[in-house]
Amino acid sequence: MAGYIRNLPDVASFRARLKGLAKCDAILSPDGQYRHYNYDPNWASGEVMASAQNGSGDDVFVLFKNDSAFIKGWAHEYPSSLSPEAYYAGIPDALSDAVHEPAFSPQNVSYCLWRSAEQSNWTSAVSLDSLPSAMFNHFACLDGRAETYAKFCREYYEVDVQTTDIEMVFSGLPLSQDLILRLNPEAEFSNLSDELAALSD
Repeated sequence: MAGYIRNLPDVASFRARLKGLAKCDAILSPDGQYRHYNYDPNWASGEVMASAQNGSGDDVFVLFKNDSAFIKGWAHEYPSSLSPEAYYAGIPDALSDAVHEPAFSPQNVSYCLWRSAEQSNWTSAVSLDSLPSAMFNHFACLDGRAETYAKFCREYYEVDVQTTDIEMVFSGLPLSQDLILRLNPEAEFSNLSDELAALSD
């Protein structure tokens, strides 16, 4: 199993990581349909949704609800002999709605993790150690390292970005126009400002 799955941080830190990735993708890909990472702070009352989609059929959907989080991943090249229900067994009531959310394609599941406010660790009904490490490749940037995201940018967006600039975005501090233009010289700051402000809440 990939180490970044085993070493997921607490819910608040995980949420901050996803927010940082979504900010970077918003800058590098102003056209939302081509982004890999997305973050919707207004998904529903008291809920935040984040996602990662690689354009090849694999995806990760994350639901944050209060101090709890639900993760559902799909890796289409690794079919499972288990039923979807096996992956969702034991999910706390506070997160049970995520299992039935049509936008998450719950019938397509290769792994699932969750962590409620009462838990000190992430939980999975199916042993993650039994799954191929390659299944989690599109999850790699969630290790929170600027170097990992820089490598992703070279492979996915075919651009070189400075890790120091990525770290500034990940820090959660206000983003200057100069920083945004360093990451994407063609970015329209005025068009991005409202979206980035929403991601900073």
